[in-house]
Amino acid sequence: MSYLEHIDAYQSRLEARLDDSRTHKQQFLRQVAELKQEIYNLATEDPEHIDNGHEQ
Repeated sequence: MSYLEHIDAYQSRLEARLDDSRTHKQQFLRQVAELKQEIYNLATEDPEHIDNGHEQ
């Protein structure tokens, strides 16, 4: 394997890792957004429908 082939192979592995990292980041951000929405929904829920912290 020539030096350039070695560098190209290494670059390909780094690009694959970068793609994985970006995918995991997007999954994390999506989950955070879902949790924020759930917290907002709970915080703005009508208190008349809540009995001791439990919905009726």
